[in-house]
Amino acid sequence: MEVPIKISPEALQAIQAIREKKQIGQEYALRIGIKGRNCSKATQFLLGFDKPHPTDLQFMIENIPILVDKRQLMYVIGVEIVYIANEKGEKGFSFQIV
Repeated sequence: MEVPIKISPEALQAIQAIREKKQIGQEYALRIGIKGRNCSKATQFLLGFDKPHPTDLQFMIENIPILVDKRQLMYVIGVEIVYIANEKGEKGFSFQIV
């Protein structure tokens, strides 16, 4: 299966830096998912390190293992994760639909 998600080079660097700084073990992968998908709420994307679950699909992007619960796959297809930093020192990840 083709990788359904894109991660910008800046976001890849930030993810690697977090993994190294927090000393996150190789048994953990980057989980990409959603929260709050229903008629009354907007979708919130989630990003964090987790161990694989039986319902996960696993992908690899630039040597970073990626987990997506197969029940949430349709909601993350076409998403690009970018890392944004501005002149005020604010920084973080953003999810963009491409």
